[in-house]
Amino acid sequence: FVALDTAKNVYTLNDKITVSGKANAYAGNAIDGAKVKYRVVRQASFPYWWYAYRCGFPHSEQMEIANGETVTDKDGKFKFDFKAIPDENVNPESMPIFNYSIVADVVDINGETRTGNAVVNIGYTSLQLLAIIPEKMKANEIDKLNITTKNLNDAFVATTIQLKISKLLTPENPLKKRMWDTPDQFLMYSVQFKKYFPNDVYKNEDDKTNWAIASTVYHQSWHTKEDGAT
Repeated sequence: FVALDTAKNVYTLNDKITVSGKANAYAGNAIDGAKVKYRVVRQASFPYWWYAYRCGFPHSEQMEIANGETVTDKDGKFKFDFKAIPDENVNPESMPIFNYSIVADVVDINGETRTGNAVVNIGYTSLQLLAIIPEKMKANEIDKLNITTKNLNDAFVATTIQLKISKLLTPENPLKKRMWDTPDQFLMYSVQFKKYFPNDVYKNEDDKTNWAIASTVYHQSWHTKEDGAT
């Protein structure tokens, strides 16, 4: 069987990536002197919100960026390098993650072939923040948040993060849930509308993401842990 090491480091685009692997027989002995043929193919993925909230999401063609041959040593180990070339036709603001799919075929002296696979993910940002935060929670549950940081290959990377909780400026009057879609044209000005319908939504004032920040009521920084404990 053929095993390729997973990527535990934090890489950046255009870095030289070293891939190491090992070929062993099922009996446990190393396969030395075997030919290794490898290839690296790049494709791209994008954040889910491009597909959910935007039209004309970006696209990147699949492309082979490296291939070659090497040989296993007496311990059955082998390694090869490739450059993490990005697709420069993709705007970095679209936050692409380039997936470098690695395939290594090991052919022993008997002509038997076994294949190892691995994927290295690299983007213009090197870390991802994973936070399990309920939409609604009690004030005394703040110490039960689960927050951790990983590289793009899902390996934990310790870093310092900051958590802020802010009080928002809520609408002056309580608002009823909208019973219809937001119109594309308005027949009344907002001031006139609110005079007759003070508890109805005029446009998007019920959207919490649009509310201004009144003050910061909680601010803390800490080093992330692999189990996500805060």
